[in-house]
Amino acid sequence: MVGYKSKGAVCNWENGANFPDYDKLELLLGILEIDANTLYGWPSGIKNDADELAKEILADPYIKKIMQQLLTLKSEDKKLALILIERMGKNGDKNDN
Repeated sequence: MVGYKSKGAVCNWENGANFPDYDKLELLLGILEIDANTLYGWPSGIKNDADELAKEILADPYIKKIMQQLLTLKSEDKKLALILIERMGKNGDKNDN
């Protein structure tokens, strides 16, 4: 690999013993002319779905603010927030009828 002296490092990546840092991963993707989805064997639709979801989140100021707040919560508080949102959604369905 360009600029890499240790075959052992690449072997360790392949065996999952360790992983390349971001700079080396970016270089590897460029050399192989692939994206991260292909490298990790993820379906290409995942990126498209994520991009679409990100656009929806950024387009709605309320959702954007909620997401920013959720990122700051502890794990237990995130679970509580999910329960609250799910309950609100169920109650909203009942009120819409």
